[in-house]
Amino acid sequence: SEDGLAMGVFDGVGAWADMGVDPGLYSKALAKCANEAYAELGPKSPKAILSHAHAKTMSITGSS
Repeated sequence: SEDGLAMGVFDGVGAWADMGVDPGLYSKALAKCANEAYAELGPKSPKAILSHAHAKTMSITGSS
């Protein structure tokens, strides 16, 4: 986060490449959405941040 209070590691699952899916696309989108959720919700609820980010990335094939 820009305030230095949060960080995350979002690693794409490489096996998606075997199905023609770029494994980095989902993890990058999840990280972006988590950062946006953190900016909105603050550092008090990591579960809410990840739930929000997951909901925003459900249309993207992949996993992290």
